[in-house]
Amino acid sequence: MGRLVGLELHNFKSYKGTTSIGFGTTFFTSIIGPNGSGKSNMMDAISFVLGIKTSNLRSHNLKDLIYRGVRNRQDSEQQGDDDDDDHDDGNKKASRAYVMCIYEKSDGEILKLKREITSNGNSEYRINDRIVSAAEYSDILKNENILNKTKNCLVFQGDVQKISAPLELTKIIEVVSGSSKYIHEYNELKEQVENINEQTKKLFSTRRNINAEFKQYKQETVEAEIFEKKLIEKNDLIILQKIYQLYHHEKKYDLLLKTLQVKSTDLKKLKEMLKKEENNFKTANAQFSKDQIALNKIRSKINKKVKTLEDTKRELIPFDTEKSIVLKKVSEYKKRIDEITRNISNQQAIHDDIKQQLEIVTDAKETFLNSINEGSGGSGNTNNNNEEIFNEYMEIKNKMFADNSLDDELSELSNQKERTEQKISSYNEQRKLIEKMVADLNNDIERLSQSLSDSNSKLNDTLENLNTKKKELNDFKISKEKNVQETWTIQKKLRTVLETINNINAEKKETQREKKLRENTAKLRRMYPEGVIGLVHDLCRPKQKKYELAVATTLGKHFDAIIVDTASTATKCIEYLKDQRAGVAAFIPLDSVESKPPQSYLRNVHEQARPVLDVVEFDFSLERAIQYCCSNTMVCDTIDVARYIRWERNIDVKVVTLDGSLIHKSGLMTGGRTEHDNRKFNKEDINSLTSVKLDLQKQLEELERKGPNSLLEKKLLDDIDELELELQASRSNRLQLERELNDKKSHAKVQEESLTRNDEFLKKSESELNDLNTKVEQIEGKINSMKADFYSDFCNKYGFDSIEDYEANNGSKLRKIMKEKSRFLKQISTLENKLNFESERLQESQSRLAKMKTEKQKNDAVLESLNKKKSEVESNVDLLESEVEVLNDELKKMESISNNKLKSNKALQEKVEDLRHDKDGVTNEIAILEADMEEEISQKFEILKNCKIENINIPLLSGSLEDLPVDRAAVQEDLTHLLRSIAVNFNSLSSTYKQNSELADKIAEELSKINDELDSLSPNIKAVERLKEVEIKSKDVDGEFKRFKKDEMELMNHFNEVKEKRYALFNQAFEHISSHIDSIYKELTRTNSVISPLGGGGSAYLTLEDEDEPYLAGIKYHAMPPMKRFRDMELLSGGEKTIAALALLFAIHSFHPSPFFVLDEVDAALDNANVNKLTNYIVNNSNEHLQFIVISLKNSLFEKSDALIGIFRDQEENSSKTVTLDLRSYPVEA
Repeated sequence: MGRLVGLELHNFKSYKGTTSIGFGTTFFTSIIGPNGSGKSNMMDAISFVLGIKTSNLRSHNLKDLIYRGVRNRQDSEQQGDDDDDDHDDGNKKASRAYVMCIYEKSDGEILKLKREITSNGNSEYRINDRIVSAAEYSDILKNENILNKTKNCLVFQGDVQKISAPLELTKIIEVVSGSSKYIHEYNELKEQVENINEQTKKLFSTRRNINAEFKQYKQETVEAEIFEKKLIEKNDLIILQKIYQLYHHEKKYDLLLKTLQVKSTDLKKLKEMLKKEENNFKTANAQFSKDQIALNKIRSKINKKVKTLEDTKRELIPFDTEKSIVLKKVSEYKKRIDEITRNISNQQAIHDDIKQQLEIVTDAKETFLNSINEGSGGSGNTNNNNEEIFNEYMEIKNKMFADNSLDDELSELSNQKERTEQKISSYNEQRKLIEKMVADLNNDIERLSQSLSDSNSKLNDTLENLNTKKKELNDFKISKEKNVQETWTIQKKLRTVLETINNINAEKKETQREKKLRENTAKLRRMYPEGVIGLVHDLCRPKQKKYELAVATTLGKHFDAIIVDTASTATKCIEYLKDQRAGVAAFIPLDSVESKPPQSYLRNVHEQARPVLDVVEFDFSLERAIQYCCSNTMVCDTIDVARYIRWERNIDVKVVTLDGSLIHKSGLMTGGRTEHDNRKFNKEDINSLTSVKLDLQKQLEELERKGPNSLLEKKLLDDIDELELELQASRSNRLQLERELNDKKSHAKVQEESLTRNDEFLKKSESELNDLNTKVEQIEGKINSMKADFYSDFCNKYGFDSIEDYEANNGSKLRKIMKEKSRFLKQISTLENKLNFESERLQESQSRLAKMKTEKQKNDAVLESLNKKKSEVESNVDLLESEVEVLNDELKKMESISNNKLKSNKALQEKVEDLRHDKDGVTNEIAILEADMEEEISQKFEILKNCKIENINIPLLSGSLEDLPVDRAAVQEDLTHLLRSIAVNFNSLSSTYKQNSELADKIAEELSKINDELDSLSPNIKAVERLKEVEIKSKDVDGEFKRFKKDEMELMNHFNEVKEKRYALFNQAFEHISSHIDSIYKELTRTNSVISPLGGGGSAYLTLEDEDEPYLAGIKYHAMPPMKRFRDMELLSGGEKTIAALALLFAIHSFHPSPFFVLDEVDAALDNANVNKLTNYIVNNSNEHLQFIVISLKNSLFEKSDALIGIFRDQEENSSKTVTLDLRSYPVEA
């Protein structure tokens, strides 16, 4: 924030010439000096340059602030200690004065604020030597939070304790908060509101008086105008009334006579028709009874057939079970036969293959032996000495191998080769066996896979059948539940219909009463068209449909009340109803009924609640009657809102909800009504209900007949149990097949691995054989080379080309032949053994197949027998069902015919009842007509008699009233004949009165009205003139009243806005000050003693005397010094008051803190301890944001300041002078 740098005073009060004072850079400056030196004038100078008013500067006007010199010293010595009046040297008087404040803003900018006064009393404001307006000057200060109006930076001498007074504190907070700017406007508006309220009340009273005068003069004018007419109209109306009554009595008598004749004829016809229809009804009723007997017989027959059908269907249940078992067996046999057939086919193929192999080997053996025999038979004479040659051959051979081991090696290799070949042969045989075993296993795997597939298929079929059965059972249960639900629904509807039919008679009575009430109301309106207005529920209509029930409940006993204009009309209506014995009715006269409008606050109690009067529509003229019926009744959307209003808010009103629930003022609560309470039924509705009842009863019978069969449910449950057992068996079978299949696959895998190992061994043996063949060829080459040498002589001797030729034809050949024979014999033996094994296995399989076929044939026969029996039972079921269906069709036809006859009988019955009713009605009408005719004769006699007695001259065509006796008992002849002899002239009666027979009441009412008016009229001659004057005056007053009302509303709104603004500003300042006062007071009263438990200081707080409008009352300031109780400011000592007031002053200053604070001898009433506390507070709070300038005479205060400004009086120049001292350059003493 900114700071005050210095001041320049020129000819201001006691300061002659130009005086400059600098505050330097200190934040705590003390102004000291003796009394009368001009310290307070320095305070005035600061206040003056800040724009404070002259009244606060101890002067009457601005000219008093200019320095004024005196002519001699004696005058100067006569001045007081505090020289508030300044002087000039010599005789020359100063003509102008000014004070300039040098102010440094927070951003370093220097403002030169100057205020100058001329001798003529004008004031001039300058900022940085630029002339500005007072408002602009004030705004510049306001921007720096220096408020000249609130003096938030100045505290004058003697003002400290004043601020703690309640009203003074209120004024200060008003000024500080800124709410004071609304005081004038607030008071002005308040006065205007009060004035305009008073004027409005006066105008309202005047308006009411004028309306009363207007009504009075209007009535007197009408009385004056109609008084003369009524006398004439009365005589004319009396004659008109008598002629009108006689005319319509005669007309009515003639009409009644004609009607009586017609009704007599109608009665005769009705009797004949009734007799005929009664005979027809008896005949039809007898025939209907016969048809019902026939229907019951058919129903009994159907029940028997249905029972037989159910028993027969029950016989089908075992068939399905047995058939299922047999089918399972047949299916199982079929599968096993197929499996055995496949095995036999495979076994037959294996047997034929082995047999074919045996034949091939046998043929090969024979071929080989034949080839040997053929070779032996064609050798010639060279073979005669084979044995000799062979022996010689062996001798040479022994000699040849005597010296080496080539022959042994060759023999060993040959043996190894033979063993290797045997191993190869064995491996090949084993490979064939393994391949055959693998093939068999694959066949078994294929068979088991097929069986598993069949088992899965069967399992799925079983599961599907089970799900289907369960679904059928579920559908059956749903159908059964639906049947039960439909039965319950129809029974409920039937009960509702029966209850409705039972309640119709009571509703008929209520309807007749309402009809009678409306008829009476219509008659009364004809008699008193101006007086009888109508029924309450016809004149009071809800604005929305949802309020109908609530409004009807609210009206209650007044729902059927009749609204009339006056209590007199109500009395006449009651007398008429008594005379006619037409029942009772309640009347609400508008002129005497007492009512009060609903209280306005009820409209704001709850958003879902409103007065009943706000939800109904009615003519404004009926307002009093409707208010009487509804009173303060509230209509609520829900019962919870009603309970809240009546019991939680405890508002003493009657409360009704939209559903008709009602809470009385006494707390009694009644239930609601439904929208069907007002429903009316006619004859068509009754007939319709009766028809609905019969249809519902028929539907119940049909549902009972077509209801779900319990046998079907039992059969489904049995099937489900059977399928679940079958499903369990199928799952076990599938598990067994899966295990077998896995075993076969595992075995096949092992055999395939064996086959792989066998092939590896075979390959290895073939490799060994190849190696052996190579070695044999090498040794044989060596041996052949030796043979050429050793056997050359032998070959030459016997003529062989070479020794190999001999060996090929003799020695080796013999060995090979023997070896080949042995191989053939071995193969033949092996094949024969295999053939025997396969033959035995084939025979066994064929035997099993034959056995299975036999069992299957037996089960096929059983199945065929079951199918035949089931077919017979099903045929019986079909036959029974067709018979039941035929009987049902016949029953439906007969029921249809019976229903038609029933309807016809009902129609005949209704017709008979209608005819009886019509006959009774006509009989009653004839009796009424005869009574009415007698009444007409009596009334005509009474009219003529009254005319004779009252001397009413009615025009006559023949006869004379003198012939008419006064006493009816004196009439000797027929009264009808006597009255016929007196003919009245009706020519004077207009066609309107002749054609309308409903005008008698109107004439009587007019006559009665004329009599009443004549009795009540007291004509005023000047009424018309006075009426015109009052009309003009009334229009003027009405216009002025509306204008004042509008102005009052606008003014009140403006006043409330100002009031709210003033309160908001005041409350903001009060809350701030109230929240800071305690802490500041604690700081000012805090002691440095560690021993004292109260070293934390005192306590203080503020309270409002008026919380609604606090600025109109005082603010109490409560302070509790340390070691003392709370008490009011009046009970504190002077020093305590000053400390408390300073705390309050600093708290007020904290609301809108100014950059500097000037205090003028605020420590005057303080002792040294309190001065030290004040000094500590100033020292602790003086900083770059707050500059303290204190005028004081207490050295314990100013010696702790940062700088001193000394003021003294220069007696020679008769002027105040200043000196300054910066204490910051001097060390602080310990």
